[in-house]
Amino acid sequence: MNITSRNLNKIIRGETTSISFKFIEEFCMHLNCTPDELFTIKPVQNVKNKEDISDAIR
Repeated sequence: MNITSRNLNKIIRGETTSISFKFIEEFCMHLNCTPDELFTIKPVQNVKNKEDISDAIR
């Protein structure tokens, strides 16, 4: 797997803004897991428009 320790630390600290599907696939293969075991979805409350959703994701 080709990832720097700096980028891995960003992922761990939640500072990553995007992750490629290829990275997720490789990560899961190395950990012998599926993507749903890596991620959780937190409900967003009081979303009024697309801008609110964008802000909530960041």
